[in-house]
Amino acid sequence: MRRDPYPRPLRTIMSHPARALLAWQLLAIAVPAGAQQPTRRFDGIWDVVLTCPSEGAAAGYTFRFYARIADGTLHAQYGIASNPASLALDGSLADDGTALLNANGRTGSVEHNVAKFKSASPGTAYSYGVQAKFTDRQGSGSRIDGIRTCNYGFTKR
Repeated sequence: MRRDPYPRPLRTIMSHPARALLAWQLLAIAVPAGAQQPTRRFDGIWDVVLTCPSEGAAAGYTFRFYARIADGTLHAQYGIASNPASLALDGSLADDGTALLNANGRTGSVEHNVAKFKSASPGTAYSYGVQAKFTDRQGSGSRIDGIRTCNYGFTKR
């Protein structure tokens, strides 16, 4: 015996296409646009350029990679996760384009390490926050821990 997927009151409504359409239209009116839904304004693929200039004895570097934003949530990965010289960037964007992102990475070669991490061997874990602001096609961000100046540029493909 095949079981009906709808309980009895819904079965009555869904049994007629015009009533089903009316029910969905009423539901759309009852739930305001954007309520309980993440922003999709920024969704897509973004090119990312991370630039950390030379600072003291630490050599500068630039990483180029891409980020995917889906349902207002950003994820990006440079290199292979948990390998030396890798970085993951994650976080959510607010409707106005502001974001506080989390960067989690592994150190690469020691000449790029700032004084605080100069003795850290390649592959040592680190993390920091990134304050960012996105528009429809571009964005920028900065490392916020004060240990090293690093800037992010984002461009939507």
